[in-house]
Amino acid sequence: MADDMGAMAKVATVSAKRGETQLQVALAEAREQRRIQLRAARLLVQVVHPLWSPDEDSRILKMKSQGIHFTAISDDLGRSRIAVEQRWHRLRAVPQVQQLLIDFGTSEKRWPDALMDVLGAGGAG
Repeated sequence: MADDMGAMAKVATVSAKRGETQLQVALAEAREQRRIQLRAARLLVQVVHPLWSPDEDSRILKMKSQGIHFTAISDDLGRSRIAVEQRWHRLRAVPQVQQLLIDFGTSEKRWPDALMDVLGAGGAG
């Protein structure tokens, strides 16, 4: 996934070498970003839960990586400690979940709605 940003830079470089306009380069970058987002959605589908949002998942992982205790995280999210702890364990089952959440993009909407926003936009591109 660290290569995804490199892939976008490569798209811009190749497009520029072809003499494409700024609009064409921007469109190529947008297509590449969309590809990255859809890949993340596909890999994250295994942790989709109707009561959680991508934003909450990102916050749990970030705070836990900073050494913050589940009790403090649960207070911040307004959830029970056990719910946060169980969610953290579920998220950790997905390799590179933090990067996938970054690639997917944050949303305060619950997972089903956030996924529909991303997948529904697929027909427009």
